[in-house]
Amino acid sequence: MKTPLNKDETILRLLDRLKDHLGPGTFDVIDHWKSDLCAIGIARPDNPLVLVYISTFRRHDDTCFVNLELPAAADSKLPYTQAGERVTKNFDELLTIIQRHLSLVG
Repeated sequence: MKTPLNKDETILRLLDRLKDHLGPGTFDVIDHWKSDLCAIGIARPDNPLVLVYISTFRRHDDTCFVNLELPAAADSKLPYTQAGERVTKNFDELLTIIQRHLSLVG
């Protein structure tokens, strides 16, 4: 049994919606930000280094901040390479960004 996430209700509702739309087992929840109750990461189970960071802090109406991460370059001092960031307009835009970044669509 998995331990429930200690996160803000906005993140928990968002994760439930993503599971409903993408299907069970499609992504893993990665929590590098345990002290940030409004932030979470998601990644494909077979590729945890390609990650979508999602924050609902001070967001409303289905918007969120998204940062896309890729594996770090060999000479990087950071643990990842940033592949873009934005504030989404709605859930459908977030879903599209996740599907593309995690290669969930053909």
